[in-house]
Amino acid sequence: MRISVLFWLLLYSFVAVLVSGECQSHQQELLLGLGKTLNSSLSAKMRNWNQSTDCCSWGGITCDQSGRVIILDLSNQLISGTIDNSSSLFNLQHLQQLNLAYNTLSFSFPCGFDKLSNLSYLN
Repeated sequence: MRISVLFWLLLYSFVAVLVSGECQSHQQELLLGLGKTLNSSLSAKMRNWNQSTDCCSWGGITCDQSGRVIILDLSNQLISGTIDNSSSLFNLQHLQQLNLAYNTLSFSFPCGFDKLSNLSYLN
């Protein structure tokens, strides 16, 4: 009985890691680049964005099983700055949902949004 419970706990832990994915290094670099171009000092979600932690565990980030960023939710984070065509945001090609609502961001629409071919939600 004890071995059975231990086995299932280990199996569950292993599956949980596989489902969440580990951040791909180029995805992390793109997010860090985005963070450097924005004034995010007051953002609770972006506070823990750094090279030493897996970007799939960062606030506002959701990854798929392959470790690609599919959701970026930085709504209501007191972020300011400019997003232009060269922003690393537009290289997150697997992004499906983007929420930047209730911040002070400036950009020319459509800017580089045409590069985000998987985007199904934008706020």
